[in-house]
Amino acid sequence: SNIKILCVSFLYGLIPTSFAYLLYYEGIKKIKNASLAPVIASIEPVTAVLIGLIIYNEAIGFVNIIGVAVVLVSIIIIIKEQ
Repeated sequence: SNIKILCVSFLYGLIPTSFAYLLYYEGIKKIKNASLAPVIASIEPVTAVLIGLIIYNEAIGFVNIIGVAVVLVSIIIIIKEQ
């Protein structure tokens, strides 16, 4: 029973992780300026907060709002500098 749980856990970790990296690298191939890829990927925490807020009705606090704002402002600054 424990071996089965370990195998399933391993597959749950392996499949989504490898699939995400494959999509990430395919996306990088399509971007003309590959240095923008980390900037675009840094929007992930903002998306996670918004999904939690909209879909799962999670509470969002002042610190979360500040964090989202800092990430968005950072992305805007980096994009404008390039």
